[in-house]
Amino acid sequence: MKKKLFMLLCLFSTLIAVAQTYNLSQAKEAIDARNYDKALDYLNRDLKDFPAKAESHYYRADTYYSQEKYPQALTEISTLFKLFTPKDKELRADSYELRGKIYATIDNQAKAIENFDQAIKLNPQKPEYYLSRGEEYRKLKQYDKAEADYNKVLSLNEGDLKARTGLGSVCLMQKKYEEAEKIFTELMKLAPEYPKTYYFMAKVFLGKKETDDAIGSVFHALVLDESDDLSRADFLVDAKNNYLMAKSYINSMLNPNPEKFFWRYLSAQLSEQKEDYHEAIKEYTKALETATVKDKNDVLYNRANCYTESGLYKQALADYDEALSSDSTLAYFWGFRGLTEQQMGDFNGAVIDFTKAISFEPLESWFYYRRGWILDEFLKNHQAGLHDYNQSIAINKEVAYTYLNRGRLYSTVLNDSVRAKKDFEMILKLDTVVKEQGNCRQYALMELGRNEDATTWMNKIIEAFPISGNYYDAACLYSNMNKPEKSVNSLRLAFENGFRSIHHINSDDDLDKVRNLKEFKELIEKWTVVLASEEKAVEETNPDNPVTEKQSFIIPMKNISDGTYELACKINELPLNFMFDTGASDISISQTEVQFMLKNGYMKQSDILGSQRFQIANGEIEIGTNIILRKVEIGGYILHNVSASVINNKKAPLLFGQSALGKYGKIVLDNEKRTITFSNK
Repeated sequence: MKKKLFMLLCLFSTLIAVAQTYNLSQAKEAIDARNYDKALDYLNRDLKDFPAKAESHYYRADTYYSQEKYPQALTEISTLFKLFTPKDKELRADSYELRGKIYATIDNQAKAIENFDQAIKLNPQKPEYYLSRGEEYRKLKQYDKAEADYNKVLSLNEGDLKARTGLGSVCLMQKKYEEAEKIFTELMKLAPEYPKTYYFMAKVFLGKKETDDAIGSVFHALVLDESDDLSRADFLVDAKNNYLMAKSYINSMLNPNPEKFFWRYLSAQLSEQKEDYHEAIKEYTKALETATVKDKNDVLYNRANCYTESGLYKQALADYDEALSSDSTLAYFWGFRGLTEQQMGDFNGAVIDFTKAISFEPLESWFYYRRGWILDEFLKNHQAGLHDYNQSIAINKEVAYTYLNRGRLYSTVLNDSVRAKKDFEMILKLDTVVKEQGNCRQYALMELGRNEDATTWMNKIIEAFPISGNYYDAACLYSNMNKPEKSVNSLRLAFENGFRSIHHINSDDDLDKVRNLKEFKELIEKWTVVLASEEKAVEETNPDNPVTEKQSFIIPMKNISDGTYELACKINELPLNFMFDTGASDISISQTEVQFMLKNGYMKQSDILGSQRFQIANGEIEIGTNIILRKVEIGGYILHNVSASVINNKKAPLLFGQSALGKYGKIVLDNEKRTITFSNK
């Protein structure tokens, strides 16, 4: 009997031990696989059964840290310190280190170092603690202490690559280029496949002004680790020093494997950076053939930007629409789509898109700034523009251009010279360094009556960055300063360097003082012809672009009454019959259809924008709700993200206005055949 009881006790003890280790071991496996939700599930189960298990609390804190849930991680660590026993010395040290890493992440170096000190005191033989503390000393530019910690790591583990890299980076930060080069050269021999060595060696070469060697070194870092975003960004920056060399490096990877997405995409980015937009468009189109679902939207964004910079706005909108058709919550795609519409002169459409962007990212100041600019300058709704400028500045007080636009509004429209001057002076505090783009100090100086200083600053910008946007800024500046010859010449240089937004020029009041000059008109006429030929060339080399797949569609109609026809459509795949009314100014749909579409999954709540005033067929003005129809199919032709109005009347007819459809192409009505021929613009 005693023997059986003993065996039962042993079995019971074994079951408890298994229960105590199973959930924790499964959690550790999930953490190693970076499946943090699964890890938390196992840890929560384990702590439900064994709430005082310190190790499980530690791993839950570590999991929260990996998920960037720092408050939860700190709370968990506080609980953990209440549970420690004297035998938990090693786990206590690890907990101090983890808490130190959290404080390091939120840039509280003092707290971070304090915790690393405690970890080292408990376990002075663990290299990771010194490495973490050394990084914080390096950030604080306490170089002697950082070097001491890195050397301590190497005394404990001579093969630690991060410590050697840290020593080299400390020399680099002190501009001790020869010492840094010696460290990284030794590291290359020790670990030739370690990519960070080549990344930092590129910075050494840049410090020594050996720019070609810098390009080669950071390229090698990318070959070893294509996922390194820092090396990728540096390669594109360094490539400006020798574009042909950088291109040849990329071609060395593409020649044996032309379908390799990473290098094709990087090559396209390089062409875009050089403002060779037509070449970039071809390469982005090629990259799309092998892009993953995850990468596709990035490529579409880049190609759309190239189309916009080339003045090919229809193609740009098609790319933004394609991305938004897969996910209508992409706020920045709405914003960039609105920016393109602004440049092509569709200001109402741009306002709708920026409003949509704000609905998804209400704390993005850029959306308010751009919408405010359109409302104020182009639609002359100055109060609405002022509201958006104020909102933008409330969110981000560091954007100089918002103050410029608001200051001009105060000065020219609201006659508030005191507030205007305050805004222009704020720009002088914010915009103190010449940048590649986004400079506006020169405008503020001009507004403050300091024309000579404005000219000097503009010359500095052009000298440092002779690119299209800066020449265009010069054209605007000199126009406002009544220097017509310099203005027109700067505009010519802007065109020659890649500027293509003639629609923007036509509506930009900064150029009002020169737009009636003979030289200005001849320049615009010349480049209008050039842009037309460029557009044709791009369309011929990109036949698969959705905008140019088919040039015309013949759509049958049913005659309802004089001037009114019935048109079969699909809205978000739902078959509907619309009245095609030559007198209607918009696409309108009744509450009944919208409620049905929402209930049955043909429409999302995010497709609803807000209220607006619109004109119905009899000329009356009504208030309705503005929505986005993600997909409108008419006779085989598909439109994406079409603006429409919901009439607050359940019995209202479905109307497809001619002017609405006309935004997308040319329309020819044949009353005898009862057809519409719809052609791309």
